[in-house]
Amino acid sequence: MDSNRIGLVFGYLYNIDYMSKEAKDLGLNKRFAIVVNRYPDEAPGVYDIEFDYKFLLELLKITSVLISHDKVRIMINKGQELGSLSELNDFYADIQEDDREPFVWLKYIKKEEVTCYIEFDPYAYYGGPYPYHDAFVYSFYQKDYDRKEIQKAIISYCVNNDIFISEILLGEWKPRYSFKERVRNFFKSTKSVL
Repeated sequence: MDSNRIGLVFGYLYNIDYMSKEAKDLGLNKRFAIVVNRYPDEAPGVYDIEFDYKFLLELLKITSVLISHDKVRIMINKGQELGSLSELNDFYADIQEDDREPFVWLKYIKKEEVTCYIEFDPYAYYGGPYPYHDAFVYSFYQKDYDRKEIQKAIISYCVNNDIFISEILLGEWKPRYSFKERVRNFFKSTKSVL
């Protein structure tokens, strides 16, 4: 059995998080992120993170109930666009496990207006700063959201499915950082890769 572990970040962490350009252009300023780590239990001492598409789909189902929408658009890594979570499931099921990667972005749309923009942050591929280091990070951008409702829904799912929640962090409602610190943090976080 493999282990999933998640963390939640509400808002923007100082000197770490910045607003997605796409989200900013859409006017979706409020952010929360789900940070997913999944490691194979059968291989003690192996620390390679694995992408678990079924777990991602479960997280999307949980959160989609809380997001007003009547349509979904999903851009996958090949530049192909899908129109539902079931299409995303079929796409992942039809390709080899080693070829599966998270989507580039997902948009929930209601009456032709984007109500939520979800972007994959690829820290799993190059390290990154705490708390995102070596994790699959999904940043959700909305005009507003109910933190308690999201937290309650995700905690309930995790408790019922024996998934460890490593932490819940509260950041600021808008990004704040110094350019100098941002550059320094980037080089610190990629030092092992370089």
